[in-house]
Amino acid sequence: MEIFEYEPASPRTQANKINHQGFGHIAFHVDSVEEVLNRLVKHGGKPLGEIATKEYEGIGTLTVVYAADPEGNFIEIQHWS
Repeated sequence: MEIFEYEPASPRTQANKINHQGFGHIAFHVDSVEEVLNRLVKHGGKPLGEIATKEYEGIGTLTVVYAADPEGNFIEIQHWS
């Protein structure tokens, strides 16, 4: 995966929406949802809600939060245990 930062001549005028056509979000499985979210916020991102934990019988426990990177792209940060 490559991540680039651009200095666009014409930045977006409308906010991203999770239900727009095309790319929606990317999800990452991490060791610590809270730690990764804190690092993202430190570098200009923002949480989109609270960290949630839910147990799924027979599968495991999911800890998850949605966030936006500094450019407004949606990111799902998750950990299954």
